[in-house]
Amino acid sequence: LLLDNINLKIGHEEQWAITGPSGSGKTTLAKAIAGKIFYGGMIRFDPLEEQIEGPKILLIEQQHQFTNRSNIQQFYYQQRFNSSDAEDSLTVAEQFDATNQKLKEYWISFFNLGSVIDKPLIQLSNGENKRLQLAKAMTESPSLLILDNPFVGLDKAGRSTLQEGLNKISEAGTKILLFAAPEDLPSCITHVAIIKEGKIIFSGSKDSQPEQDEL
Repeated sequence: LLLDNINLKIGHEEQWAITGPSGSGKTTLAKAIAGKIFYGGMIRFDPLEEQIEGPKILLIEQQHQFTNRSNIQQFYYQQRFNSSDAEDSLTVAEQFDATNQKLKEYWISFFNLGSVIDKPLIQLSNGENKRLQLAKAMTESPSLLILDNPFVGLDKAGRSTLQEGLNKISEAGTKILLFAAPEDLPSCITHVAIIKEGKIIFSGSKDSQPEQDEL
């Protein structure tokens, strides 16, 4: 899906979510902002661009994949019940950079991953997998964290845990850009843009967004 005349400005103290129906262009926009696909136009990251090495932008995609120990076969979290692959799958602990030991310990504790630290990735539940992705991303101290539909496949408890985690990440000062359904937005989100058929049809404060049946 092509994006058409996307124009959005995110303020320093604002946390934004992008919502819209399935197939509206949310994932395409997330990948464009993260620099994962070619796009026309310009994306600026002021004042993040003032950093010497430029802003660190991390995208957590909806469908997470990882390779086996031989770095050959790709797995998806839906395959976690294929126990025959468990021995060839890296563990949770092996996903973290050893040079960030303090950050690693903090975020593993933050997202309650201690009990699965030695578990093969392929055996993680959907909720555990999402928390692992967030913990791993935060050890890299991103300037901007983009999440594409992270609540998909989570039960009520899992969504609540993830919302609480995003609220605390926001309180710690990390800029978040969340692509999700309106009912899943955590309280840290201050502004919302609604995308439909590749176009933004509303952007403004979360409290002023129209009801879905009004669009």
